[in-house]
Order: sequence, then C-alpha cells, then structure tokens
Amino acid sequence: MNKEIFESLKIWFDNYTKQFSFANPNEQENIDLKYKHSYEVCKFIIKIAKSLPLNKSQLYTAKVIALFHDLGRFEQYAKYKTFSDTKSEDHAKLGVKILKENEVLALVNDTTAQIILKAISYHNKVQLPTDESEECLFYTKLIRDADKLDIWRVVLENYNSKSRNKTVGLGLADTTEISTNVYNQVMNREVVRYENLKSLNDFKLIQIGWVYDINFQKSFEIIKDKQYIEQLFKTLPNSKKLADLHCRINAYLGEKLGEQI
Repeated sequence: MNKEIFESLKIWFDNYTKQFSFANPNEQENIDLKYKHSYEVCKFIIKIAKSLPLNKSQLYTAKVIALFHDLGRFEQYAKYKTFSDTKSEDHAKLGVKILKENEVLALVNDTTAQIILKAISYHNKVQLPTDESEECLFYTKLIRDADKLDIWRVVLENYNSKSRNKTVGLGLADTTEISTNVYNQVMNREVVRYENLKSLNDFKLIQIGWVYDINFQKSFEIIKDKQYIEQLFKTLPNSKKLADLHCRINAYLGEKLGEQI
C-alpha cells in the first residue's frame, strides 16, 4: 500500500459518493455528514497509527480502511432514509459488497485487500471475532477507535444544535426517559444492543459506554483532550444515578490515562 494507490482510491470514493445527491436539503445534509465523517475518521486513524511503530504501508492501509469504513452508509440512506442498521441492513456488510462488486481494491495485493474488507466488516459489530489473525484484529481495533472518536464529534454537534438532526439520533424520542436496563448494562460494562434503545438518552448512555471498547492509549488521550465524555454528560438530566455513572466512567478513564481525573 502506498500514497499513489490511496490517492486513486480517494478519487474513486469521491466519484462514487457524488452520485448520492438529493434535492431535499435535509436529506443532502445526511449524505454530506457521512462524507465528512469518512475523511475525519481518516484523520483520527492516522493520529492513532502515528503513535504506534507502523511503517508507511501500514499507515496507508489504515487510512484506506477509514475512508471506506462507512461506504455502505450512502446506499443505505438512499434506499432506506435511515442510518439504523436494525431498521435497514448492516451498512458494513453492504460496504464490503460494494467494494467487491466494483473491484475497487484491484490495485491492492490480496492479503492487504482481505484485511481491509474484514476490518470494515467488523468495525460496527458488537464484539470482535475470536478466530481472526492478530493483524486483522489490530486494524479492526484501529478503525473502531477512530470511528468512535469522530462519532462523538458528530453527535455532540447535533445535541448542541438548535435544529436537531433526527437521523443522527436514529429517530429516537428526545425525552427525559432513561431505561433501567440500558443504565444497568452501561454501569456494569455490558453490551447494550441497539434494538433495546427506547430514547435518545439511552443512545447517549451507549455512546458514553463506548469508552470501555477503546483500544489504544492515543485514543484515550484524544477523548480527554476533546472532553467528549464531559460534554455528553452535560446533555443528560441531573440525577444521582447519572452522577454515579459519571464517577465510574471518570475513574476508568483516569486508570487508562494513569492519572486522577
């Protein structure tokens, strides 16, 4: 993998995404959001990757995974008008299908191409596979971290906006409700399935709980620098239960950063 191959893949990506154009400005906003997200995730994955002993080929491989990780989102939205996989189809699987059908990775050697496809297919799964190579899992962890780092940016911009984008919030009701089951699962570091969400606040709790699925030290440093968790808690109601969760999350982050927060 090298710069020339990445640049050619970038041209393909830009041309592919241009076909998704909507007259409705609200619909176009969602396409633009995913286009920007793809490039922002590229930036985050490079920040993480550069903190690790990787060569240039590995850096470009990571960047390609980031560029294409949400490729399926464009067709998903065009077809279903949602970013909810449970209400449509698995966007990672769809993205891999598009890459294969268009032979997008033809210039990439087979071994690297398979890693790219697998990392994309695993980036949105609840848990990592247990039967994959260390190299595949490494790139999968990279994209999962980078993806979360930018999704936090996206959702916080939306939560703090006067005109909320309901698609970003998966169409969930913006009420004061917090499901007991969702709260308990996040408190206990358990996996919360999207089909169990009943409100936007439940979704926010899942996003806070993502810290338990962060893999690299650099990612934790970015979380602290961007104050993502502090900002997310500010969008939630004040309560003893949430204060307890906040303390628990901060203790975990402090442990990972080797400091008291």
